[in-house]
Amino acid sequence: MKTKIFLISGGLSFFSAYAQLSFSFENGLDSCWQQVPEQRWEASADEPLSGRYSLKHVFDNASAGSDQIACSLNGLQPAMGEVQWQFSLRHGYNPSASNYWIFFLMAEKGASWMDAGNENNGYAVGLNYATKNDILCLYRIAGGKDTEINHSE
Repeated sequence: MKTKIFLISGGLSFFSAYAQLSFSFENGLDSCWQQVPEQRWEASADEPLSGRYSLKHVFDNASAGSDQIACSLNGLQPAMGEVQWQFSLRHGYNPSASNYWIFFLMAEKGASWMDAGNENNGYAVGLNYATKNDILCLYRIAGGKDTEINHSE
């Protein structure tokens, strides 16, 4: 029986080699989104990137700090084939050594582990995250240590 199940699931994976995940904020933030700390992000109608609402950071930190948000995607298996990410992003502040951001494309741990120095593993896009050169970079994060994979010119 195990062999039959394997062959059937193997055959199905051939036909379902392409899958698409899509997030819409038209109905607010659904229950999958975890914020650390709470109330720093919202589905905002203020200058949305697409549709009527977009995810927006709505808290102005008076001092140095970090705010994270993440949505757990169970069953994502990037080792099974090519992975492509497509999204629109707008950063409203001039970049500087003290004003930087990072966007995890995927990570092993949730929002509370997505701060610099935490031992997380994954891939991220960031501006002035590891280097303060105002260049958008793609990073591989392993054990909390970042390695630049690619960057914009």
